[in-house]
Order: sequence, then C-alpha cells, then structure tokens
Amino acid sequence: MPGAGAKAPKSGPDYARKSELLSPDAHDDNFRHGHDVRRIGLGIEKGGLPSFLPHAGPARSGLNRTHLSQKRDDLATVQFLQISDLHLGARFGWLPRDRAELRRREQIAVLRKAIEHAIARGVHAILIPGDLFDRAEPDPATLTSVLDAFRIAGCPPVFISPGNHDPWSETSPAWSARMLESRGWSWPEHVHIFSEPRWSARQVPGMPVRVWGPCFTPGMASTTRPLDGEARCSVGVLAPTELHVGLFHGSLETRCPPGQKVIGPFSEEEVRIAPFAYLAIGHYHRAHTHEHFAYAGSAVGLDIGEVGAHGALEVSIEFGAGPARANFTPVVLDPRRTHHVEVDVARAASAEEVESRI
Repeated sequence: MPGAGAKAPKSGPDYARKSELLSPDAHDDNFRHGHDVRRIGLGIEKGGLPSFLPHAGPARSGLNRTHLSQKRDDLATVQFLQISDLHLGARFGWLPRDRAELRRREQIAVLRKAIEHAIARGVHAILIPGDLFDRAEPDPATLTSVLDAFRIAGCPPVFISPGNHDPWSETSPAWSARMLESRGWSWPEHVHIFSEPRWSARQVPGMPVRVWGPCFTPGMASTTRPLDGEARCSVGVLAPTELHVGLFHGSLETRCPPGQKVIGPFSEEEVRIAPFAYLAIGHYHRAHTHEHFAYAGSAVGLDIGEVGAHGALEVSIEFGAGPARANFTPVVLDPRRTHHVEVDVARAASAEEVESRI
C-alpha cells in the first residue's frame, strides 16, 4: 500500500497530492500583465476573465499614472492601488516553525513592496478593504513594522476599512489612537482608518474624489448587509461633481468560495443600485473583477489551498462625461507560489518511495 499522503482516484493511475510553498519565483507574465477593462454604470463594456487568472489578456499601454490626467476637457483619471487580506502576523500552522516565521517576515516585505510600487507608479491612494492584520491584537513587532512601512517617504494617502479579523474598537491596540499613544506610537497622518460601522467619507487630497467606508467592530453581526437600504440611506445625497468610491469587507453571495465564512453579505443587485461608482472589496482571497467592483484577493498565499500568484490590483478609473470606466491591472507581490502537484505513485511500496517520487 502507498504510504501516508497517497490518494487513489476511482479510475486510472494512483496519484499522491502535495502542496508546497516553493522557492521565490517572481516571473509570472500572465498575472503581471493581464488587464480587464470595464464600464461602470449604464452602457457597461464587459471585460474578460478575472485579472489574476492565467487566461488574462495582453498588456495595454499608454496609461498616465503620475497625476490626475485630463484626456479630454471633461474626462479625468484617478489611480488606486488596491490590496487586501494580508493577514499580517498569521500563524501559518501548516508550515514548520522556522518557515512560518520566515513567511511572516515576507508578509511585511510584501506590504513594503506594495507601498514602493504605489510610489513608483504615482497612484493617488492605496485602498485596503480589510484584514490588514490576522487578528484584533497583532503582536507589537508586527504592528510597529506596519507603522514604519507606511512612513516610507512618498507614500500616498492610505484608506483602511478594518475587516472581521481586525475589527476597529476604542481598545484596539492596532487602531485606537489612545491605545497607540500610550505606547508612543501613531499612524501617519496620511493614513485614514474608517472607525464607524456606518458609511463615512474622506476626500482624496486635491482631487474631486471621495473614498467611503465602514468598519467591522467586535461583536458585529456577520449578517449585517453593508449595501442594504438602511446602509445606503446613511450615505445621503452625494455631490454629482465628485467620483465616489466605496471600500469595505464583505461577501458577494453568489461567489462565496467553499469553506469561506460569509460576512457582510451583499448581492449584485445591491451593488447595481449603490451610490458608488466603484467598490473596492476585501474578504475573498481569490481575485475577481466585475463591472462595478473588484476583489484584489489575498496579497500573499496564506494556506495550501491558495495556489498561484498573489498580489494587488492597480485600479485606473476614468470619470467625467458618461459612465466611469475602470481598468484593472494585476501586480505580482508575493515572491512565492503554492502549487498542487500530482504524482503517479502506482506500485509505490512505502511512504519513503512516495516521498521520493514527489
């Protein structure tokens, strides 16, 4: 009999499955260069498959990412870097202790790489829709590393909507200004953290763009709908001369991955009637783009089921006359890949032989 880990399908040869966190592999052209262009609102121009999938199309060129560009007198462009679900400080219980510690250091390195990428690309703001931290009380080393990362010279404005793993509270060692001050720490002034469960807004400095967001709080019902009628009423009347972008952590009801918890549920119909031109959403660890919103997916692979490349999304939105138009460009940040490997272990006589074939 094959050893532990061997698995025989109902027909055909025997196979062993193994998921490995492989050594760094920074080259992934399909992930890096895929684009997905959509129109938001009426007159939608549908794009292709989600940007992070290996079927993504060829690169497009000519995007101006360094300033609020006027392609026509009545058309402007704003660029964001959307990154979520870093789960900084995760335990990585599926890895040996030394590898888990290495992976936690790599998480911080990925955050710094994202900020450096945002600076190099000249984006107007970084959007983080939840689960920056893996738990409500991150360890001091992780927290100080994050605070230092956002102090990198040239870091653009940052907007954070705390998620279900790192909810906001007055006693949160990560989010509460009072708690941070007691330790001599603080968030940089250009970082805005949404601290109310209802929608509130902050303007992107110097631009006719407002970023809206709620936050998760401890004990908040997971069934709370961020885009239902009551939530929409809390937004009020929006200025028609501005672009309004929503930022939150939640679950699209029709696409919840197997085994993932549904929190902050919403429907495509609620998205359609929401007052926002675009929604940056966190929670799902697989990237997904839609006419009105996008999940960037987890910035790093967090368990053996999260195969393939991980990173962030550059989101370029043209707005002014007519419907806003979004262009999504995936950005590889995680230096490692998790792969599922199938190996024929037919007639393997021991666990050692199975391991050697893998």
